Amino acid sequence: MKLALTLFASVFGMEGHGKLDDDNIHIGGGAFDPGTTDGLALWAIRKCKKKVCAVWPWAQCPLTDISDMTKSGRKTRGPCCHKCWNKCPPYLARHRDNDHGVFGNAAKRRYLKDEVWKFLQNDIECETSRLKDEFMDVSNVGLNMEAYFGTDGENMGMLMMQNTEGIDGEVEETRDEACDEKFGWYQCNGHKFGHCCSNGCLNNPDKSTGKCGVCNCNGKCDYRDRMLWTLSESTRMNCHLPPPPPAEEEEEEEEVIEEAVIEYEAEE
Repeated sequence: MKLALTLFASVFGMEGHGKLDDDNIHIGGGAFDPGTTDGLALWAIRKCKKKVCAVWPWAQCPLTDISDMTKSGRKTRGPCCHKCWNKCPPYLARHRDNDHGVFGNAAKRRYLKDEVWKFLQNDIECETSRLKDEFMDVSNVGLNMEAYFGTDGENMGMLMMQNTEGIDGEVEETRDEACDEKFGWYQCNGHKFGHCCSNGCLNNPDKSTGKCGVCNCNGKCDYRDRMLWTLSESTRMNCHLPPPPPAEEEEEEEEVIEEAVIEYEAEE
């Protein structure tokens, strides 16, 4: 219970904001710039809906509207799609206005799509909408969280205060070595930047080479598909703690000792 509350509070406390990309073009604003023509705006809206949002693995937005999703999809993927449909068109329009030939370059088109996806995947509303839906599901946590928090989580703070004291005092925590295994569960599936959670692996479920193959991704990502369990498991492993520093001092001491032994033997 304490773990679940901590996860819920920590994720809901994060914030998202706009930024400039490598071309100094702003991504994040939901309104077209003054002077954007109707033709350019409509082009950007159509392009985003079909070429960016619909093929975004995190949300797989419909080509029409949210009503085409299942009830669960509207709650979990719906906010992500609204964000994509809102944030993507002004960004593409700015690039097109800055360079009319920008979309004639395949690599550039790919870059712009990836920029939109990365920005949206860092948008906390998309993440919390998925987490909250799982968190409020009785089948996932064994009790009705809405009965505790209300539909907006308004009682969460009181419960957090009641569950912050340890039973036997503080216990020193260490990061599980499995967190740093290059192709272990955590590096493959345990966080949003895991190998299987990359758009390349999600978009290619049959890929059997590279990181996607080694991790046996098969187009799935635990962080995307069962976020609450994944956050709980990674916290149990203490993967949120920094890795231990390399034992440089011990190595230096050993080198000094070895050099001293060599010098001593040479003198004899």
